[in-house]
Amino acid sequence: ITDSYPNPFKEKKLTVSKKIIDAYLGKVLFSDTIITILTSLGLPTVFNPKTSLFTTSVPSYRADDMNIPQDIVEEVARLYGYHNLPARVQIGTPLSKATHEHYWVDRIKDALLHWGYTEVYTSSLVSKELLEQYGFNPKESVKLRNPLTEEGEYLRPSLLPGVLQAVEENNARKDELKLFELSRIYVAARPWRAQNNAGQWPATTKRQPFEEPLMLTLTLHGGKPEENFFKAKQVVESVLSELHITQYTFQPSVDKTIPIYQLLHPNRLANIVIDTVSIGIIGQAGETIVTDLNFEKLLKHATTKQTFTPIPEHPPVIEDITITLSENTYIGDVIKKIYETSPLIQHVEMVDSYQNNRTLRLTFQHPSKNLTDKEVGNVKNTVLKSIQHMVH
Repeated sequence: ITDSYPNPFKEKKLTVSKKIIDAYLGKVLFSDTIITILTSLGLPTVFNPKTSLFTTSVPSYRADDMNIPQDIVEEVARLYGYHNLPARVQIGTPLSKATHEHYWVDRIKDALLHWGYTEVYTSSLVSKELLEQYGFNPKESVKLRNPLTEEGEYLRPSLLPGVLQAVEENNARKDELKLFELSRIYVAARPWRAQNNAGQWPATTKRQPFEEPLMLTLTLHGGKPEENFFKAKQVVESVLSELHITQYTFQPSVDKTIPIYQLLHPNRLANIVIDTVSIGIIGQAGETIVTDLNFEKLLKHATTKQTFTPIPEHPPVIEDITITLSENTYIGDVIKKIYETSPLIQHVEMVDSYQNNRTLRLTFQHPSKNLTDKEVGNVKNTVLKSIQHMVH
């Protein structure tokens, strides 16, 4: 009898830590349980409690399919029962909590959806033709070195071209079209422009070709533009209220150097200002009311802190007054002047408008007593005197 066995089997051992087994299974098993499972499969195993390592002897008939530590884990999972393992296994580092920016982005998006707006996602790449159509200078925009098509030569310097194009393509489908986009734009940074013009980078600046501010653009199309302008203004006020921003003003003057200025109606535009800093504009472009807000600047003023006041114990007195505005007088200035007249004036709201006539609703309230007709009348007379130079 001749026994030819030129390559005798050499003992093969695999080592795996208990920590790895528990991590893959998503469940902590007793070391004795693991040893029992592997031994029953013909895989003799010993456990070193000091190092928390399992060492398994692999028999010759399993030598081809037992090569790495994960093979041991698979055998344990198979016999323990996949149905006994957690449905979700935590692998990797848990995601961090939502940042300040993420929180407000989600909150404002939800609010706008509840107010009837539709979110759009426009392309970050735009054409030279689209930029020029809305007053943007392609030479001041970031151009790609190897664009795939002419329609995507430039990174968008504003959300306005894309959103207004979406309005143009969809306005025939709905009587009223309310769109918004909250996303980033790409504005050529000054050092980058200097490099383009002078041919070299300033030594003291970082080589950052563009900035990526977060912007919020809204459009309102359909109906009468003169009415939509005030509707859009109310939406801006609601957005600021949602961010808990109370100190802001609407100013009738807009920077004439902004690209879209030439497309705006001369009498239906406003600059939105917080602490002397412009954070956006609102205006009429064609038949569409557009709002463009620098959301990154808004986030600097946004807060989750709120101030609560007790419910008044005494009822308010509400009265309307109708005034005729003088030429070049803005209702915002009149309302501001009324608030400054008396602390008893809790709220002023414009409820009607016809030509130069404005009807204002005034709410009078005292924190500790009921107001008499005489007291309210005295305050009203003071109000009318204080705004006398602003009305006819």
